[in-house]
Amino acid sequence: MNDIYEMINDIEIDESEFIEMEVDEVEVKRVKNSLRKNIKKSNKSRGKWIATASIASTVIITLGISFPTYAKQIPIIGNIFEALEDSIYKNYKENANEINVTKESNGISITINDAIFDGTNITLTYTIESDKDLGETIRLWDWFKIKGYEHSGNTTSSSFIKIADNTYIGQENINIFDLAQNPRENIEFTLDIKGIINNDDMSEIKGKWKFDISLEAIKGETVVVNKSVENEGVTATIDRLTLNPMSTFIAFSQGVSKDVRQKYDGIMMELEVKDDLGNIYLSDAHGSTGDTDFNLSSSITIEKVKEGASHLIITPKVILKDLGEVRYVEQESKDGKTGETHMGLAETRDCEGFKEIILDDIVVDLNK
Repeated sequence: MNDIYEMINDIEIDESEFIEMEVDEVEVKRVKNSLRKNIKKSNKSRGKWIATASIASTVIITLGISFPTYAKQIPIIGNIFEALEDSIYKNYKENANEINVTKESNGISITINDAIFDGTNITLTYTIESDKDLGETIRLWDWFKIKGYEHSGNTTSSSFIKIADNTYIGQENINIFDLAQNPRENIEFTLDIKGIINNDDMSEIKGKWKFDISLEAIKGETVVVNKSVENEGVTATIDRLTLNPMSTFIAFSQGVSKDVRQKYDGIMMELEVKDDLGNIYLSDAHGSTGDTDFNLSSSITIEKVKEGASHLIITPKVILKDLGEVRYVEQESKDGKTGETHMGLAETRDCEGFKEIILDDIVVDLNK
């Protein structure tokens, strides 16, 4: 079960339960769209309100489908990672480093199957086998220690799918803030998994699964851009692009004038990316760092550039938000360990107004 890319096709099912039908192109597209809509992601929007950069935020992604049924019923989804990669990442398996290291604790074995490092981001794939049911949707309680970047903030996004009784596969992406502007050619890190959480009832099974991993960065082409556009006191700069066989990484920064900072409380910047062939690219937003909530360095990952495209056209879009006074509301919360519910006060602010600004396009020549 070391290869999760082949493992899905090994699931046994009574094929007599299903009636074979021809599937036309329209139905194929309908199924793909249905699957995408069932992927619930809390950090896949192209922009986000900026939190303190030193806090690493963990984002959980779950698939709301009965996977074993899909695996055999629909020929186009024989490999679930083809469906996941259809959103952002391409050619994952062809470029990944085989790890295939298993750690066992408390009746549960966790295997890191493959890993890949693109100079800034780490992607890992997992197989989890348990002697008990862990729930329909799960997430890991894990901690990363990156050699030389122990104090760097990072964001993680993950998805785990139950493919059989007590068996799960998953993928996790880690973006390291300090590498966004200064990518590395290799990386060493420790992954310390402390527990597995059932997303349905928030129960947790504790354990100790510790992995030490060293990776060489996959070779990519870096395009230094350093182009800026400004409008109404907001400046966006595309710093650089890194094109690799799976995706394209874009590092950018933003600056806000003093007048804008005095009038507004928050800023959300997103990048719309298309090419000269008319293709529009999906994106995965990462974290931001900076000395204020307005002047920040950020990054996104977009799909691999389409064959034949010679230029990327990047349009920065900004929303400035005017927040009201802080007020407190009563809110119920649940203790993830004990299951007990408590009432407390939560801080909130109402949006009193916002302004949208669309900046001029920044055109990047990929042939330079």
